[in-house]
This record gives sequence, C-alpha cells and structure tokens, in this order.
Amino acid sequence: MSNYQLYSLLSPTSDFDQNLVCDVLVIGGGPAGTWAAWSAASNGAKVALVDKGYCGTSGCAAASGNGVWYIPPDSQAREAAMLSREALGGFLSNRDWMQQVLNQTYTNVNLLAEWGYPFPVDEEGKPYCRSLQGPEYMAIMRKQIKRAGVKILDHSPALQLLVDAEGAVAGATGVNRQSGEKWVVRAGAVIIATGGCAFLSKALGCNVLTGDGYLMAAEAGAEMSGMEFSNAYGISPAFSFVTKTLFYNWATFTYEDGTPIPGAASQKGRSVIAQTLLTQPVYAILDQATEDMRSHMRKAQPNFFLPLDRAGINPFTQRFTVTLRLEGTVRGTGGIRIVDFTCATSVQGLYAAGDAATRQLICGGFTGGGSHNAAWAISSGYYSGKSAAEYAQKLGEWGRQRSVQAVGEAGLTNNSQHQINTEEVIKATQAEVFPYDRNNEAIVAGEVDVGIYGDTPALVAKAKGIPTRLISQEQVGMNAWLIGKKNGPRSLAELKGQKVATSKGSYLHRYLIGLLQKSGLSDRVTVVHLLPSEAQAALERGDVAAIAAATGTGPLLKSKGYPVIDEATKHPDLPGTSVTVATVAFLAKHPDFPQKWNQIKQASVKNIKVNPEAYYKFHTEVSGYPIDVIKASFPLEQFPEEPFPTQGLQLLEGTKKFLVSQKLAKSDFKLNDWIVPQQ
Repeated sequence: MSNYQLYSLLSPTSDFDQNLVCDVLVIGGGPAGTWAAWSAASNGAKVALVDKGYCGTSGCAAASGNGVWYIPPDSQAREAAMLSREALGGFLSNRDWMQQVLNQTYTNVNLLAEWGYPFPVDEEGKPYCRSLQGPEYMAIMRKQIKRAGVKILDHSPALQLLVDAEGAVAGATGVNRQSGEKWVVRAGAVIIATGGCAFLSKALGCNVLTGDGYLMAAEAGAEMSGMEFSNAYGISPAFSFVTKTLFYNWATFTYEDGTPIPGAASQKGRSVIAQTLLTQPVYAILDQATEDMRSHMRKAQPNFFLPLDRAGINPFTQRFTVTLRLEGTVRGTGGIRIVDFTCATSVQGLYAAGDAATRQLICGGFTGGGSHNAAWAISSGYYSGKSAAEYAQKLGEWGRQRSVQAVGEAGLTNNSQHQINTEEVIKATQAEVFPYDRNNEAIVAGEVDVGIYGDTPALVAKAKGIPTRLISQEQVGMNAWLIGKKNGPRSLAELKGQKVATSKGSYLHRYLIGLLQKSGLSDRVTVVHLLPSEAQAALERGDVAAIAAATGTGPLLKSKGYPVIDEATKHPDLPGTSVTVATVAFLAKHPDFPQKWNQIKQASVKNIKVNPEAYYKFHTEVSGYPIDVIKASFPLEQFPEEPFPTQGLQLLEGTKKFLVSQKLAKSDFKLNDWIVPQQ
C-alpha cells in the first residue's frame, strides 16, 4: 500500500472499519502509556489505548531490565538523589518536579509489588525495588489496564491526530497493520506516549521507537523542549546491540595493547571513548566488580550478558571490544514540552508522557537508559492519565461528539512528482545522526574495513587523523551538474542573491564552492546544505534557485526540462573522483589485499569496456534510472584500469589543497604518504 493510497483511505471524508468513542485515547503501550491508561481509567474515564506493536511486549522497556529512580521517603536520601545528577545535567532540572517524581515513583512501584511483581528480597527479607525486568513488568501492566476496562488496539499505529475547530486535539486515526482495517477514535483528550526516537539504530528494543509521536504532536502545533540534548549514545559490545550501560561503571576501558585510556568512562568519559573510536578500537573489562557483585549483576540484567556468553567471553576477566550506538531521545532528555504538573502540552487536549515528553525537568541536559527515565515514565504516565481524565470529563458528551478533522499529512500524501524512496531517506538521515564524527562513520565505528567514498569525505577524514590508506581510485572525472529551477536562472550571473543547495561534505559541495569562487560569486550566493533528496524536492517546489546534482540526478533532471547552468567537466580542476580506502588495522592483517583488489578491479573495468551495453543494462536495472541517464552519468572513460592515473592524482591533489585552503580539512598531508605502496 503506497503512502498516497494510505492517506486516501484515512481522509476525514472516508469511512472507517472501526469507530470508537472514549474520554481518553492513549497512543503507545509501553510503561508510560500503560500507566497513563490505568490512571485515566482509575479516575473514572473511558479509555482506549493503541499500540503499533503488541502492548506489553513492544518498546525498549519490554526488551530488557532497567534500574528505577526509586528512593524511600528519607529526606537525606532524597536530597542525595536529586543532587547526584544536577551538575551532569547542567543544573537545568527543576527541584519541584524531581520531588514530585520521586514521590509518585515510590508510590507506584510499591503498587507494582501489590499487583504481584516478583521483586527480589535482600538479606533482611526486604524487597529490592530499584530494578524492573521488562517482560514481567509489562505483562503485569497489560493485565492491570485490561482489568481497569481499557480498550486495547494492538498492531494499530496512529497516523494522524484529530482536532476540533479551535485546534484542540480530539482523537486520532490509524490502521491495523495485520488486517489493513482503518480505525478512528474520537476522544475528549489524547496522551502521546509513543516513546523516543532512536533512528532505527537497532539498539535493543528501540527499532519501534521512530519518533512518530513527535511528528503527530508537532503537526498539531505542540512545542518541543530539550532536543539539543538528544544525541545520546549507549555503550555496547561491538558485536551486539545490547546498550545496557549501567555495568560499565565498573569497567576499565583500554587500548588494544591493554593500556588504560585516560579519562574513558561510562559517566563523564563517554566522549573520550567516542574520540578514541575515531582512530582505533576500544576494549572494556568489568574488572572493578567484586565477586559478590557479579552474581547480582547477572540476575539484575541478564540481557547484558547474553551476547557475551554466546561469544564465550567472561566480561569480568576478559576484554571485549565496545562501540557506541545512537539512542537519540530514548537515552536523551528531549521531547514534547509539557507546561505544568498535569503533563499537558502547549496544545489544548493533548498530553505527553514517558520518553515522548521532555525529561529535562528532572534530568536537565543528561540522563540515561533507565533510572530517571523509568521513573519519569511511571510518574508522567500517572499524571497525564489523571489530568486527561479530568479534562475530558469537564468537556462531557460534547467533547466526544464535536466536529473534527485530521491534521498532518507528512508521509501520508505526496503532492509532488518526486517519488520518495523510504530507504534512501532513512539512510540519509542515519548518515547525519549516527556518526559521533561525521565522515567515514562506518570505518570509524569499526563496522567496515574497506569503503568506497567520494574524494572529499575521504580526504577530510584522513586530515582528521582517521587511520586509513588509499588503495585505488575507482572513478576519475566525475561530473556534477548545476541545475536551475524551471523558469529560473539559466546562467551563473543570474544566481546573484539566490539560494543554491548542495550536500555538505560531498564532492558536490567542493564543486559548488569552487565554481562560485572562480566566478566571483562566493559572497553573492547563499549556499544551503540539504540532503540530495531534500535538495531535489526543494528545487521542484521552487524553494531554491538551483542545486548541485550528482550522477544520476543531474541528467535525470535535465531530461525533465530543468536547465543546466553549469557542469564540473567544463572546468579541468573541478570534476570529482571516488576512492577506495581501507583501515590500517585491516591492512596489517591482510597486506596482500590492495594487490588483489586492484587485480579484480582491472579485470572488471576491462570487462565493462568490452561489454558496455551489458554494463549499462545492469546498472539501469539496479539503480532504476533510465539507460540514457546512466550513460550520461557514467561514461566509460571515468573508470581507469590502473590504480592511480595521473589525472586522478592531479584532481585529488587539487581537491586536497582546496579543502585545506577553505579550512574544510583540518590539516594538510602528502598524498604519497596516504597511498598504500604498490607491490
């Protein structure tokens, strides 16, 4: 089902397969959502809960165990608890909110014990309530909300909020993923409890956390808060996606030779780990955990040990490689802004809870995967449910029967001729947000050993000190097209005072800046940085006067009637090259790799030059571009048989000098020192 078809089915004028009316609609079925639903129902509201997965099993909490910010009502203990992270959070938290959350979390966790949660007991026989196992926790929560009379729609993602004539939120529409049936829920109030956004990083339990609640709230007019504190990374074994970081507080982080890395730590030292990972592997060993602690650690978070056990590694006695995985607003503090203790947003009738809401009020600019976030889910869920119930009950029957319309069409409608490739959008977004250092992120993170890059990002990465060697040049003389909007500028002179888009850090960026510099337009044209798909869409809308377009896109737009203002091949020093680089560590283990690579490359280039039509047909099939576009984008003379042709090295040297002069490359270096010796 296409995005456009889906929107057509869900338009306000269409019929729905399931029509529900309630006081409170909760979107999201994790801890925050289930506490919100239970709280609203306990306060006399008729409640419906929709979850795009199965309520009780989807989301990050259900997939693992978490610590909880559970502190008994002792004034000194509470003071220490509030003080512990104030400095880490930049003193941006609010003491009143912290006290409220500590109180409510204590009450609700004790309620979990009454409901039958199997808390372990200590040596004195007292329950230890500062940790929750996700599967047991969420199974109990699902059972409790069903007992409270909550209507649950599993596998039923919400796609649009409903608003009344005044803009107050009044329900939502969505679809059942399994049956394809459309549903609509009219409600007096709506609670967004959809979790955070981890950008499909595959961190444990996080791939369902895609930020759809943020989008729906923003489309209804809600404000965000703390989003600048949301590029949070979790530590995980390099071979695993388990990002439970608590136990790394007892770890020693080392270089490959076993030497401790100065300043590296799970708390207050994660940036040191990130910086080290840019140039070499990082190892961890939980050697600071005592013998008594080790058995308790295994019971508290068994998922932490599962990938290590499978790999035959004892983390208390053996070192293992680690990496950092983005968890975005799941581990960060940003989210929908709430205006008071009711957890109301800045939009009437809309409430937020859990990771969907900002946690800045209790954490400031720093938090983590559990602890405060877990307490916030419990407490904000409770507050939002109670408040939404009271709000809906004041509206009465009118609140459920008022005229409404759907708001927000992002991802559901496509009024442009430009077709959105979802996978390309995801990859482009991840390329922006995943790297703790932007360029050559896969090599930096140790996820690949060999990569083919455009010359500009490869050179910039080398200038930053990333330990790579240059194996060969794959393409020499790559063209770039400066494409104008229809009925727009057709010459460089006509670009004065206009906006031109390009993709920062690419060979297109280098071409555009070089062209403007040559033409004396550097200070007369505004360069805006957009991803390729965004740039093309902006050109089609007329939002920019021109874009620097890459192979494929340039000739395709030309074939559609967009004017070509300039091409890189008209300037001997501006065409691009693509290069193959490999990590120094990989080449140390495989010294014969460059020779074998270049032998295979030479044979491949000879083959496509003998059989060009077969090559172009294959390229057309895998890329989806018309064959004429492929031929214009990839002339055979771009593919050299030798590893480093003279023209290629001249272009590479020129690009390097340009990047250094523009301060886009941090330092200069000799190409000969980068090139792997030829055997």
